[in-house]
Amino acid sequence: MQPVQLDYKRYIFLLCVLGSMLLTSCGIQSFIYLEKPQRSGHDPSNITDLSARYCQFATADTQNLAAVGDYFRGTEIYYRIYERKNDCENDRSQINQYNDDNPFSAVQYLETTKRYYRLETTTISTRPLIGRQSSSVTVRFRLQDYGTPVTDPVQLRVAGSPQGIPLRDSRIPNTTNTKRNFDRNDIAVGDADVQQASVSGGAEEYWCVNFYAVSYGYTDTFTTLYSALEYLGYIFIEKNP
Repeated sequence: MQPVQLDYKRYIFLLCVLGSMLLTSCGIQSFIYLEKPQRSGHDPSNITDLSARYCQFATADTQNLAAVGDYFRGTEIYYRIYERKNDCENDRSQINQYNDDNPFSAVQYLETTKRYYRLETTTISTRPLIGRQSSSVTVRFRLQDYGTPVTDPVQLRVAGSPQGIPLRDSRIPNTTNTKRNFDRNDIAVGDADVQQASVSGGAEEYWCVNFYAVSYGYTDTFTTLYSALEYLGYIFIEKNP
């Protein structure tokens, strides 16, 4: 009976090796998992309090560096502009549900199905938007100046350090010098990153800019890695202040 037992063990071993090789050859990254960023408790979607119109979250650098090392490269932010608040909230519900059900493909869904774009700034156009840090950091950004005189300017800050003014994706044609700004005069229905209202005839007073953050990386073969999405909230921009 002993030879049979040895053959059986050898068979199981070879089967495991073959399965591992098959997974690797198919590019399935079974053991590379990125932790997602974490939104702060702040809600940016305040119509009356202009000082509250900012997004803030913590990156997951500490956890990701400890778990996957150099596979982790940084953090990305995605956005889409909505003409109608209800459409923004409906999409948010669908995206959040997809994210819960399919966390490892949620970014692809966000980009291809919901047509979200990458946030950039006046000083950062390469990816990732927020490069890898030695530990987790706080990211905060505004789309509009606040205060007279300005006490909280439009900018993106990483660990308190200014990293430029937030801009729309570079794939948005810069037909004017300011077209990529998040400014009411530069946003228009028909822009690739703008969702037209699903109901016509409404008098919408605000643009809603919805945001998600995600940890980003890639493998030795440059296969892209993403964490699940982290919802950041939406910011109102008055159409006619």
